[in-house]
Amino acid sequence: MLSTTPQCIVLLEASKAFDRIVYCQMFRLLRRLPAVVIRFLFIMYVNQTTRLMWNDVYSSMFRVMNGVKQGGVASPVMFCVHIDELLSFLRDKGVGRWFGNFFVGAITYADDIVLLTPSASAMRAMLSVCDQFGSQYSVKFNATKSKSTQFAARGRVKRHSWPDFCISGHSIEYVDKYVHLGHVISSDLSDKEDIQRCRSNLVGQINNVICFFGKLDVVTKMKLLTSYCYGLHGGVI
Repeated sequence: MLSTTPQCIVLLEASKAFDRIVYCQMFRLLRRLPAVVIRFLFIMYVNQTTRLMWNDVYSSMFRVMNGVKQGGVASPVMFCVHIDELLSFLRDKGVGRWFGNFFVGAITYADDIVLLTPSASAMRAMLSVCDQFGSQYSVKFNATKSKSTQFAARGRVKRHSWPDFCISGHSIEYVDKYVHLGHVISSDLSDKEDIQRCRSNLVGQINNVICFFGKLDVVTKMKLLTSYCYGLHGGVI
């Protein structure tokens, strides 16, 4: 059953979250893995060195003391283990949204976090947990790129005044709609703008294929349209 009161939504973004991971904290969270795996990862990360290039001039080698390797196969898994600690803290707080016995008050995709609560006081409590986690694990949440909004059940009136939420000591802007992970999220629960955005992107992609490859045979053009215009990331085509 949908609540008759507007639901609080905050979309958080962590700044350079992959680069800020501290090794000692990361390996402490990985202690549940077999010792040989931890030892391998420890040697791989602690002993890594790098250098900078500027105008074809290289700096001297220096050690990398924090951050996971972006683009590395194991990096997303290690980051998920790291951010899972925050999800555990938020779940244990007990003030977010629940679906039966499942905690759905915090939904994450890499460093993008969505908080859902039934009240403003619950949201402030969860944001306080995020602040504490950030201080403890060197994670900095970007208030400028973070947004807040409200969802109301269809036919229900939204609040005219919206409470001020803060993260890292800075206010979070309230918006009626926001592009999150490539999709337009509207406070009125409408998909019209997101559908229009997807349709416009599809038309643009099709026009690009026809413009640059219009002289090719139909079979080749169909393959190009299928591979370039399908929005099924990770799907088998």
